[in-house]
Amino acid sequence: MWFKNVSDGNLMLNFLGKPLLHNIQWIYVIFEHNTCDLVPILLKLITLPQLKTLDLTGDICTNDETTYIRKCSELEKCIKTNSKLQELTIQVIANNSSENKLLEPFIACIMKGIAQNKIIKSFRIIVFKRQTGDPDDHALTDSTILESLLRDNNTLEALSLHIPNGFISSPMNEIKAKSKLTALDIGGSILMNSILPCIKELKCLILPGISYPPCLIFNSYPDLQQLTIQLDTKESIDELFTILKSDATLKALRVEVKRGSVYTICSNTACFRSFSHEKCSASSYISTITAGIMCNTGLRQLSIPVFLPITNKDMRRFLNVISQTDNITELELHFQIDSWTSYDEQKMMKPFFYEQALPEIFNMLGSHASIKTMSIVCNYLNESSDTNTTEIEDLFFCMRFPSLRQLEIKRTGSQCMIKTFTKSVVVYPYRYPITRKIKMYIH
Repeated sequence: MWFKNVSDGNLMLNFLGKPLLHNIQWIYVIFEHNTCDLVPILLKLITLPQLKTLDLTGDICTNDETTYIRKCSELEKCIKTNSKLQELTIQVIANNSSENKLLEPFIACIMKGIAQNKIIKSFRIIVFKRQTGDPDDHALTDSTILESLLRDNNTLEALSLHIPNGFISSPMNEIKAKSKLTALDIGGSILMNSILPCIKELKCLILPGISYPPCLIFNSYPDLQQLTIQLDTKESIDELFTILKSDATLKALRVEVKRGSVYTICSNTACFRSFSHEKCSASSYISTITAGIMCNTGLRQLSIPVFLPITNKDMRRFLNVISQTDNITELELHFQIDSWTSYDEQKMMKPFFYEQALPEIFNMLGSHASIKTMSIVCNYLNESSDTNTTEIEDLFFCMRFPSLRQLEIKRTGSQCMIKTFTKSVVVYPYRYPITRKIKMYIH
């Protein structure tokens, strides 16, 4: 459900109290530019008798701070005693410094309630701060609230915390976590450095936009199966793909490389002198990841950036290694050139993409027996939706793909203006023909 410019909270409460919602088990609610108090609405949603999954997004605001604090206390008790809710996602937006102050009791009451709840298995909270207020205003002035969540709750399996560093007053004390967390998603370096040492037995770790030494991750979590990580040094990239050579446990890997930091090309020599970090060529980078993937037998899902320009030889070798792996079923390649490159260098992306990258990738898919989903992203292409799709269509319809189910090609940053193509193929998995459809999406 999507509501815009809601100012009358009582009207919303009356709507949420209708019998038609009493049997609902999953609900996704977005309040856009609301000026009504969010806490009573959240309280009403959580008390829906059959609700198991709740996802709420809205602006934090109130017209009566005393009532707001009282409702936060009620919300804490409601979450504590709830016996149905299993998944809770909250995305809250603070638009100014006065609203920033409302975040502390709001986040505190939710975390305190979940710390004492015996049913909730997944909790996710994302805090957006649109305007910088008083630097002394913190959303978690009492770090023991988060410590209590990890120490006292023993049913939580998945935890996602995206709280800006400015809202964290100080690192947590070292604690022994009691929770059964197997999945952790952290946004913010203070939270990461505080929480990671407290959690054991993780199988899924997501660190978007945060750099962390790969060796520490794999040494701490030997059973890790899913990892999202940002790398910002040559050493960290070498380290990760060296680990992958012998690791057979990790099943899904998403790598982000900080732009302008490593393995990027800038032909202007003055540009090189402006960086203090060691840089390597894109060719060296592709060789490193090729060597890591060649020896790995465990990865099923892989998402990596590919920096340009690289030679045809390096590109073919990389894709040849991919074609010989029978473990990867989902592959995403982000073709990138460094943001410091000139406009003329950025224009080189277009012929490379259409004349080299796409044909080579299609050839690889034509010989791969396990890839079901392929995504190709090309930054700085600056394409319109109708440019050069004919060549892509011809490649798509004339080639045979043994395992492919879906192909997505993103030439722009926009998700709109999608062209969809579908072709049917006949396969014989059980000695009799079965028609299978392959879909291609072009942005």
